[in-house]
Amino acid sequence: MKSIKVLLSVLLLALAATAQTVKISALPAGAPAQSTDLVPIARSSGCAPHGDCSLQISDILLAAVIPAGTTFTSSGGLDETTLLGGSTVGKFTTATVTTGSTVITMGASVSAAPHGWRCNAADITHPLDIIVGTSVSTTTCRLTVAVAITAGDVIEFSALGY
Repeated sequence: MKSIKVLLSVLLLALAATAQTVKISALPAGAPAQSTDLVPIARSSGCAPHGDCSLQISDILLAAVIPAGTTFTSSGGLDETTLLGGSTVGKFTTATVTTGSTVITMGASVSAAPHGWRCNAADITHPLDIIVGTSVSTTTCRLTVAVAITAGDVIEFSALGY
């Protein structure tokens, strides 16, 4: 996804000098590669000469989004071990009975979110445990447990940049 953003940014910057409008299209899901039935997915609203460009992304339907890239890191505040997942989603196991919070740092392959991260988490070992996610910065979020969690609990989380 990062390479698509970079490509779109370069394309829009190139168009800024010419004040042109661009339309980016893709093949619909399941269409043969040689199909000419392109679906618009992005369009610039025109670029002022040497100015800013805006890009409107149309609805994109995906069967699944599987974040890849460098695995997230954590501060260890919940005595977490065995970090598994991608750059913005994953799970970890707690090593001791603990309370408090941990700070999740998005994987190095992810750019900073413009304003922060919306984080959700759940204790899949004990689903009634409450974990609250809050944005800390443009690269991190905090997961705080409301009551003590048990050693060996598996915590899953996901983060969406905004």
